[in-house]
Amino acid sequence: MLKHLYGDAPPPTDPRLMVSLTVGLYNLIKQCEDVIEAAKETIEWERSRRPWQPLTEDDERILTHLGKQIEDLFQSGDDVHILMDERYGIDPVIHQKNWLIEARAQEIVVSDPRELMRRERQEALFAGTLL
Repeated sequence: MLKHLYGDAPPPTDPRLMVSLTVGLYNLIKQCEDVIEAAKETIEWERSRRPWQPLTEDDERILTHLGKQIEDLFQSGDDVHILMDERYGIDPVIHQKNWLIEARAQEIVVSDPRELMRRERQEALFAGTLL
């Protein structure tokens, strides 16, 4: 709630909906399925349009729907983290640390700004050689 009050997060889920980890996980699965469907619809939409075409109202509806589904997924994921903490004492910070360790090992994230700048320069050089 404090993060929401400071504008850093959406409002929390009503505690009456957070009855068990099982319910939270079923909701997470449902949200994943919804995101997959919205993503597939968006892929087909993007494959069929030309980059120079202006967005239509239908285009905006598709993108807005995908964005909403992604937000639903984030919220349900947060709910599962909260339930794991409340029911079993597994601090969500542990999940974030474990994710970060793995992401660094797989070079998904860039932890040093100089490394990011080096990679961008390499990409620009590589792109220039393809022209």
